[in-house]
Amino acid sequence: MPRDTDIRWLLLIHQLPAKPAYARVKVWRRLQALGAVTVKGSVYALPANGEAQEDFAWLAKEIVEAGGEAMICEAALVEGLSDHEMQALFDGARDSVMLVSPYFVPRKGGVEFLRSLRARGVRVRVLTNGLASTDVLPVFGKYKKYRRQLLDAGVELYEIDPAHDLDGPAGPLPTPDAAKAPSAALHGKVLSFDCLQFFVGSMNLDPRSAFTNTEIGFLVEAPDVAGPLCKGLNETFARGAFRLELTTTSNGARHLEWVDTDKGREQRFTSEPRASHWQRFKAWVYGILPIESLM
Repeated sequence: MPRDTDIRWLLLIHQLPAKPAYARVKVWRRLQALGAVTVKGSVYALPANGEAQEDFAWLAKEIVEAGGEAMICEAALVEGLSDHEMQALFDGARDSVMLVSPYFVPRKGGVEFLRSLRARGVRVRVLTNGLASTDVLPVFGKYKKYRRQLLDAGVELYEIDPAHDLDGPAGPLPTPDAAKAPSAALHGKVLSFDCLQFFVGSMNLDPRSAFTNTEIGFLVEAPDVAGPLCKGLNETFARGAFRLELTTTSNGARHLEWVDTDKGREQRFTSEPRASHWQRFKAWVYGILPIESLM
């Protein structure tokens, strides 16, 4: 957990529309000139002081005027966070936990931990990449074997729809060739606790991040920021991702279904949506290789 002696940081969390492109370049150059540190994607940090507050405030104003969204919050750098301290964040949740991780390999212990959260009434939602949106098939091959276990544990599981535009409904299912180049993929890493505090940084919820990589993250205790963040995640759950369900057929067999809502209609798929047969085959091969500890 953050210590009293920790340096405080200001975070600028922003989002810009895809067009005009020059707006993105302008903001990036301003951030470079300020010496802001990239935490992940569109999250930047500066040491908390009056000058940094003013710089970020002006930049946030420019982002909003360009049609984007921006928020500024203060956070503590989480350095050397132990397993016990990380678990305490989850144990402190009373209502809900949201986990956003592009690469998600919970392993048996992670599944049981999430099951324990559900057992005490905490709603658990996970957003990760699906087969069509992932850019690391070996990780997906290991994640996919835990999907049924997670759903059985009561976890609500979502996978990004790479063809879905949050400004409008998804287009038709692409051809297998089109599936090789998804138009959208998940990159952000966020943990939200009761929509009151959240953890943002570079860490995925997989063995490589946990045991091999050196990762960085910030714990933000700011309900006024966590609330809008949760609202945005809820919109992604509802409109930008497939909801996974375990369905039982008339003969008692159970299988996965991917549920999507397009133009108010519910669509169900019984195999990995927007993915090619070749992608499915490669994911299956990676899934049987003994490489999970490296993922």
